[in-house]
Amino acid sequence: MEIKFDINNTGTMEMKDLVISEVKTEIAEDGTEKLNPSELYRTETVPTGTFSTPITVYVGQPRDLVFLVEMKDPAGNPYSYNTY
Repeated sequence: MEIKFDINNTGTMEMKDLVISEVKTEIAEDGTEKLNPSELYRTETVPTGTFSTPITVYVGQPRDLVFLVEMKDPAGNPYSYNTY
């Protein structure tokens, strides 16, 4: 399945270190839930305006899809967003 991510950088600064991951929930040996992000895409810069990238996700069994989008501003401050 192909998923298109549109990131709208409305600021005036170019962002950096974009990582898009799928987050899967796994059950640990002690029975607790553990979040396991699996990196799908990485790029060094995100320009101002709209940035789009198609990503292929392999879905074996039906499941809820959860994604984590992380990036940093020029000063290195982290930003993260979940999408479902």
